[in-house]
Amino acid sequence: MAEVGAIDEPERHIRDAALDLECHIYGHAPVQADGRLAGHPLYFRARFSDWAFVLCTNADIDPSTLRGANELGFFREGEFEGFELCGEYGSHTEAGYIPYARAEQLIRECALRYLEASGRRIASG
Repeated sequence: MAEVGAIDEPERHIRDAALDLECHIYGHAPVQADGRLAGHPLYFRARFSDWAFVLCTNADIDPSTLRGANELGFFREGEFEGFELCGEYGSHTEAGYIPYARAEQLIRECALRYLEASGRRIASG
């Protein structure tokens, strides 16, 4: 069984200058996060037993509307380009109650993977 967070867990704000990441995590069933990474809008969602991290890389649009058909890495959907990573967490509905600390860890891991894949330098902190 995967760890689940408290239903009354307060929203969590992430600000990391080294990653050029700023977002906030909120809600349950689904747990969501939105913000910006390297100047691009990002969206994270965890529900049922899955999570997804989506970043729009070529326009300033809502990345929650983009899905790369569960492809991992860079994708193109019409005129928009993005970066998506997906994974599993627990079973049944556990991802919808993922602890915010674990969601933050996943977001940071996805941010690092995007930065490395796009050849961006990570600031030393």
